[in-house]
Amino acid sequence: MVKGQVGYGTHPVLEELDFSLEPGGCIGLIGPNGAGKSTLLKTLAGIQPPLGGQILLDGKALEQLPRPVLSRKIAYLPQERELSFGYTAREAVLMGRYPHLAWYQQENGREREMAQDCLTLLGLAEEAEQPVTALSGGQRQRVLLARVLIQQAPVILLDEPTAELDPVYEALVLRLCRRLAQEGRTVLLSLHDLELAARCCDRLLLVGRGRLLGQGMPWEVLEEKKLEQAYGAPFQVRREGGVFQVAACPEPDARREQLLQKILEERGRIK
Repeated sequence: MVKGQVGYGTHPVLEELDFSLEPGGCIGLIGPNGAGKSTLLKTLAGIQPPLGGQILLDGKALEQLPRPVLSRKIAYLPQERELSFGYTAREAVLMGRYPHLAWYQQENGREREMAQDCLTLLGLAEEAEQPVTALSGGQRQRVLLARVLIQQAPVILLDEPTAELDPVYEALVLRLCRRLAQEGRTVLLSLHDLELAARCCDRLLLVGRGRLLGQGMPWEVLEEKKLEQAYGAPFQVRREGGVFQVAACPEPDARREQLLQKILEERGRIK
């Protein structure tokens, strides 16, 4: 259960939050850039404390749970795709098992096999022994997704998991999210593509203007007035045969047109 506000220091980013995440749900977090999606996910992951109210996990306040316990219960994919220098892809994935090991234990053969299985699932079987610094941005992201998967946590928080992925792996990751939810996990992922969110997710959370503007089934949240309130621009929403078509319709902006014209005119003057 999440109730209260999140932010940085004394600066609130999202207020009046009130929602729950249930096991077996695949929930999409949507809203414009800068609306607070990443801040909310970091707070839910226990990386930063809530500014007010409470976040309960299994009936206990999140900030009161020790970090090792949180790491076993919550797997988090950050928006920053940083990986430690010098590790191979397999070693980076195996870091997801650290919460389950005592300080004196090392990964066993089964865990190394699991790491290889996770890499193979995400199309990285041949890159297992490559240093992560030699991988592309999309490959590094899939390594991090494999690390989330091997962690075997009941709660999975993913910040833009499809960014940098081509259409094939985008579809694979979203199918994986749905399968994890069907197996009883709680999956919360932020997405910018509203049509993709409607196809993949059972429920949506819409944030904007500093608060939660909508929650519920996709057809309840993807309403033109709610989207306009969140994004500050008109939207057209159509639903045919259960498939959503969502398009932003920003009005012509005279100021932007003037700036663009100025930039284009400067092209011939700069030498």
